[in-house]
Amino acid sequence: MQLNIAISYGQLCVFDPALENPYNDWSEAHVGQGFSWRHGSVSFAVGNGVASVVVEVSRVSSPPDVAASASAIRVPFQVPASGQVEIGSVMSGAEVSVEAGSYALFYLAPQSPRQPFKLLFMAAAKVEPAVLKESSQAKMQAAYLMTATPP
Repeated sequence: MQLNIAISYGQLCVFDPALENPYNDWSEAHVGQGFSWRHGSVSFAVGNGVASVVVEVSRVSSPPDVAASASAIRVPFQVPASGQVEIGSVMSGAEVSVEAGSYALFYLAPQSPRQPFKLLFMAAAKVEPAVLKESSQAKMQAAYLMTATPP
């Protein structure tokens, strides 16, 4: 599935649409690692000046090859019992259906603006967050801050 998403505040967000306050504040630590995460909500840095993106959303059965990406991040994500996940930014978004359960959510930023961003859901019970490929938007850390708060 492909989505066209208008980007605001330089972030692409994935969250449980039932959350009352789904967006996350960003601390300096979040900016350094390239994502802001809490249970039910994650925001990925796409870079300043990006107005809109094409996002490819799919389920995968194995971890993706990140070599062709500008950057890649993996985080845990729990799809709620409703099976609905919203993907977007502060000003726009779209709900997609994903089977309820625990996932490794992979965020792959493209090397070219003509290529889509990718959000890949891989079923997984235990997931360690990681920057799998660094860029100016995401840096590997010894430990990742996994406690964001809503604005």
